[in-house]
Amino acid sequence: MGRGWASESGGDTPPDFGGLELDHVDKAKRRPILRDVSLAIRPGEAVGLVGPNGVGKTTLFKVAVGLWQPDRGQVRWGGRSDRRAARRTAIGVVGELAPLYPYLSARDHLDMKRRVHPEVDAARVGVLRAALGLDSFWTVPTQKLSQGQRQRVALATALLPDPPLLLLDEATNGLDPDAVRWLRETVANLTRRGTAVCISSHVLGDLVKMVSRVVFLHGGTVVADEAVADRSAEWIEARYQTVMGRVLTPLA
Repeated sequence: MGRGWASESGGDTPPDFGGLELDHVDKAKRRPILRDVSLAIRPGEAVGLVGPNGVGKTTLFKVAVGLWQPDRGQVRWGGRSDRRAARRTAIGVVGELAPLYPYLSARDHLDMKRRVHPEVDAARVGVLRAALGLDSFWTVPTQKLSQGQRQRVALATALLPDPPLLLLDEATNGLDPDAVRWLRETVANLTRRGTAVCISSHVLGDLVKMVSRVVFLHGGTVVADEAVADRSAEWIEARYQTVMGRVLTPLA
């Protein structure tokens, strides 16, 4: 697997994009999920989003891409709060919001994505295919792939249009160490070029190496937002326990 894709693609810097802002957002579905959430992700910034299962991370992403409208508060894409701004923003998504089609292969997914984004140079497909090591399962239906292989297909599909905003929901799930390193280097390259990136993950040791800030979400609320530059895996694990409290007790 090659080094970060963005350093090899020869693509242009993403178009001017003012970032993503959530301003005092509430969202409920049968029960309150997000409560007074304010969060900003600026161009050229990678932000981590952490919290226990069911805390509202995926709901936050659904609101962020304009799939769900907040019950209260505003979401702004590039400074604009109308939902058409979200549709005009090429948002790259990996995770529950962008599921793979089980009967389609990696080649099929990238071909389909190119039909949605005809402005993308066909050569970019080959670059991503090589960078993510898709050759060995290029024409295999994704239902027959391992979790890690499916994640690599999802990453390639999300990155194809060179989006100015990239949302990665548990993107390291199933990835082997080489693929995790590739993702870390790619995120670094993308942010240097001005892409705004938000990554949710339970693997705190991997996450702290990819982002400059971590937002802790608990009970649907932002309970901490901290810089993590040069912090260790041990630090973020200890900080997570301090902020969230201990939920499980180890067996004696």
